[in-house]
Amino acid sequence: MHLRDINEFSAFIKPEFSAFNKTEATRIAIVKFGLPSCPPCKIVGEKLLKLRQKYPHNITLGEINLAEGDNAEVFNIHKAPVVHVYYGGKLIVTTNANIEALENEIAKLL
Repeated sequence: MHLRDINEFSAFIKPEFSAFNKTEATRIAIVKFGLPSCPPCKIVGEKLLKLRQKYPHNITLGEINLAEGDNAEVFNIHKAPVVHVYYGGKLIVTTNANIEALENEIAKLL
């Protein structure tokens, strides 16, 4: 499955990570795919939270645990962390851990 639309998997996103509202098409949705035991995943998660603090009215965060069920297979993720960025409900950026480059892309949208 190649995720091109945020509505395809919004039910998988952990609500405690963020209030994920698929109806807000003008917000930037960032989804981190990771593992609880992955140190780089934790670092990326912390950087994403800081990014959301910088743009609190423009960014919604979500997280998918690749260790749960068959999430890695369902989402076709072969390594962690992976970050997807959606705008207007459509996938616009996929990256591994380059949050600085990701922030530059987000700044272009705002």
